Amino acid sequence: MSLLRRLSIQKKLLFSMGLCLLLFMAISSFLSVRMSSDYVRERVVSQELPAQVGEIRNDVLRQISQPLSVVQTMANDVYLQDWEDAGLPDSGIAAFQRYATVVKEKNKAASINWASASTGNYFTTDGLLRTLDKNQAADQWFYSLLAGDKAYTLDIQGDCMKGRCSE
Repeated sequence: MSLLRRLSIQKKLLFSMGLCLLLFMAISSFLSVRMSSDYVRERVVSQELPAQVGEIRNDVLRQISQPLSVVQTMANDVYLQDWEDAGLPDSGIAAFQRYATVVKEKNKAASINWASASTGNYFTTDGLLRTLDKNQAADQWFYSLLAGDKAYTLDIQGDCMKGRCSE
């Protein structure tokens, strides 16, 4: 305090003006940073994130369009529908295996499967793999799909993405 008493009025005024200027700069900087961060956050949430999500959606749709088309073609295939309507007789298994193998090779698919809604039989290119059971938790995906109102679902399993898929 004794230092302030010894300063001249001119120096006291300069000191107080400098202090006010520093305070003004600090407040101004704080408000500027706050307003710009709010603007950036708003822009990211309202413009950039929706654009990125849209790009991801379009990429996913592009990647699944060919497999989805193959699945829809199989679901509407007259041969498969006739075989299903006939009760999936064993005499049709070899023909299904040939059909599934051709579809798999032409489309470079990892697997081709057919699951019967009426019998629960689950066929692959190797023939009858197993019979799905409504009481088994592992088979609920199929019966949930049949009970739902969606034409198809897309289920991406984390384990499959890491190369550890299981039937």
